[in-house]
Amino acid sequence: MTSSFSVSAHEHLTITSSTPDLLAMEVVWTEAGHLPPAHFHPSQDERFEVLEGSLTAIIDGVERTIGVGESFDVPLGAVHQMSATVDGTRAIWEVRPALRTVDFFRGMASARGNKLKQLGVVAGHPDEFEPTGPLGVVVRLLRIVRLGR
Repeated sequence: MTSSFSVSAHEHLTITSSTPDLLAMEVVWTEAGHLPPAHFHPSQDERFEVLEGSLTAIIDGVERTIGVGESFDVPLGAVHQMSATVDGTRAIWEVRPALRTVDFFRGMASARGNKLKQLGVVAGHPDEFEPTGPLGVVVRLLRIVRLGR
């Protein structure tokens, strides 16, 4: 069974495989230039392979552009952000291990457009997504208040 999510107005993903060890997806960025908040994954590694267009990735402060046929890894704990540099950029995205990442995406898709609900989704997935900077402080406070963590 294939699941698809629009996690934002410009980022759409389709799950192609999901096991406890690997979540594989195809992601399409319909608009270039939308940079998500800086974040890291405390318990997961990521790998991306660009199929169409190109991505700008900032990983631990180092920025690079990745084109068609190129791939790159984001090791667990590496602070990163990425955005498409071309409308319609498409990539394969792998997350290892899968953990509760599908639930995270499902929650973000259902909370789309509601920043407060999105913060709640992020706060509920501490192993999958950890924002940095001021947003990270807000999320950690939410976890203490809401989850006792």
